[in-house]
Amino acid sequence: MTIFLLFFLLSANASAKKIVIINENIDFPRAKQYTHSSIQPSSNILQISNEENTNQVLNETTSQNTGNTTIILNDSFSSTNSKENLFQYSNFSTNQFSNITIKTQINDESLLSTNRSPDACKDLIYETLGSFPKNHFAGLKTIELLYDKTAKRGGANGNYLRIRCNDISDTELKSVVVHELGHIVDGSFLVGNSTQNSNFIDFSIPVKQDDPSVVFYSYSWISEKQKKSGSTKNDFCSLYGQSNPFEDFAECYNLYALNSVHFESLAQKSDILKKKFDFMKNQVFGSIKIVESPVINEKQQIFDNTKLKHFL
Repeated sequence: MTIFLLFFLLSANASAKKIVIINENIDFPRAKQYTHSSIQPSSNILQISNEENTNQVLNETTSQNTGNTTIILNDSFSSTNSKENLFQYSNFSTNQFSNITIKTQINDESLLSTNRSPDACKDLIYETLGSFPKNHFAGLKTIELLYDKTAKRGGANGNYLRIRCNDISDTELKSVVVHELGHIVDGSFLVGNSTQNSNFIDFSIPVKQDDPSVVFYSYSWISEKQKKSGSTKNDFCSLYGQSNPFEDFAECYNLYALNSVHFESLAQKSDILKKKFDFMKNQVFGSIKIVESPVINEKQQIFDNTKLKHFL
């Protein structure tokens, strides 16, 4: 694990913008309390997203090796001819992923015999990304496939994507990838160049005033630590989106991409959420439609949008 952490910290690009460490059910100010004492906060740290059944805030450097074998494999992309090859989209081209490095970390070898193979997991991720505009993931350099029963479902910064490949359905895995892609878009597609800083600080790095994301954040947030007075759950795309402005963005990105009709329906109850819908439509996706929206029976926000059905 020590070797892996060192490799990860050295390989991650320090230019990624959104690196706040935060998990569900925890207030933002508590995040720094759990930073590993030997690792200084930096943009090398992943955005930890969509934690399941946890009340702790942890960054990736605090994970403990349980004694199981850890295998790290560097891999270049190659298509397979098996039934696990899931490339079906007309707009999909493997050429657009030629600069992405695939790493596989196996902390429990038994999971390889009971879950999807690394090639199948890689195919699912590429199929998902291939359904989105290329510039949304242009900054992505490395994808890590993780096999670990206790691992988080996903994590991302502007150039690094980590996905747990075991114990998760194809439908949910794709949705987690889309949520994490929201962080990548937020961190490396929507960027500012101003010399003036906004009120938002991404861990220790100020977000530039002209960063387009600042407009989105400002609908519900005064800073990364404080929501605007009078904010209600109806102003957010999910309850998890209330964690911080960065999760707010990623949850709305996911909802617009996979369930835009449901998003628009929820937005009828809140002027703030309508602004977020319009931001995703006009500033992020433009005229692009990712998939047809399924009929969603939910009448209000759920905790985590990666649990919603979709047609991707």
